[in-house]
Amino acid sequence: MKKAVMLVLMVLAAGWTRAQAPGAGQSKDTAAAVTVEKVVTAAGLENHQPVGEASVFEAGTAQVFCWAKLSIAAPPVKLKFVWSREGKVISEYVAEIKVASPYWTASKKVRAGAWKVDVQNESGESLNSTEFTVKAAGSPEGPTVK
Repeated sequence: MKKAVMLVLMVLAAGWTRAQAPGAGQSKDTAAAVTVEKVVTAAGLENHQPVGEASVFEAGTAQVFCWAKLSIAAPPVKLKFVWSREGKVISEYVAEIKVASPYWTASKKVRAGAWKVDVQNESGESLNSTEFTVKAAGSPEGPTVK
């Protein structure tokens, strides 16, 4: 009898603890939990900051970094980085951000063309985006770094 009472108390305590846990059984609105203040593309990163920020990259550029400045009110949140080339989705990267980080980065191997990186919440709502171009071999010169 003592074991049965202890078992019932343990089950009730576990249920109460789960109900009291932040976010337990609740669907959190990611849009309200995070703001993407700025999105840039760059040739590299140094100390978690964009280096060689640009909207046009030279032919032969193999990889581009997307850097996003965030304001997270209630971690954890999930953000999706959607990489598109010439209007076609090439890849999607889901970032599970567990702490209130002030920035997040994603990178992609690229080839010539017009690109867009759209940063979305879990529902697929666009929070911010940026566009860039990777020049084709033999394309005219132009400014590349901001």
